[in-house]
Amino acid sequence: MIKSIPNIITGLNLYFGCLASIMVFNGTYERAFLFMALALLADFLDGASARLLNAPSELGKQLDSLADVVSFGWLPGLIIFHFWQLQHPGTALSWLAFLLPVATAFRLAKFNLDPEQSYEFKGLASPASALFFGSWLLFPDPLPNWIELFFSSESFFVGVVFLFSFLLLSKLPMFSLKIQQLRWSGNEIKIIFVLLAVVLALVLRLLAPAPIIMLYIFLSLIQSLSPRL
Repeated sequence: MIKSIPNIITGLNLYFGCLASIMVFNGTYERAFLFMALALLADFLDGASARLLNAPSELGKQLDSLADVVSFGWLPGLIIFHFWQLQHPGTALSWLAFLLPVATAFRLAKFNLDPEQSYEFKGLASPASALFFGSWLLFPDPLPNWIELFFSSESFFVGVVFLFSFLLLSKLPMFSLKIQQLRWSGNEIKIIFVLLAVVLALVLRLLAPAPIIMLYIFLSLIQSLSPRL
């Protein structure tokens, strides 16, 4: 039973992702974000518990990716689709939103086959993508007019879908927050990111997740151009 704990936690990830989807359909956005946050927590805890209990398994590895496709692929796609439908009811353009879960599924399949992504990711990790879109659920209603106009534009909708689909499928190096040794040298980008993320969280509060993810992407690109960091 103890060895099954990580897989049970992974099941909770999937369960919370399903509940968050229902909340999006119902328009209860704060609850949807809460369940997404619980799915993210479960995704972190299943791996941590597997290492703590020395209970890694091939079943757990595959189950984790299947759960992530729902919680961090289908759910973000649904969020984009839902908000675009609110702005432009009935438009077929909103179907593009579901390119995101497709890209997420391919990204997770590649991750399972690549043993080199323990301390550095190739492409954007699916939880980071999910957190970016999940933060939309916390936007104030109504939005300021200029932000409303920006979010309702076709160019923004198409651009954000293709940008994040590209980042998920790309081989761009993205740093992991795992730190092997507590020192500045070799961890510069990670420490800078954590400090700036804390500042953004204090200043923007509930609106912070999306800017934090954009900061993460930007710093990852900086690191890829400056390998010494």
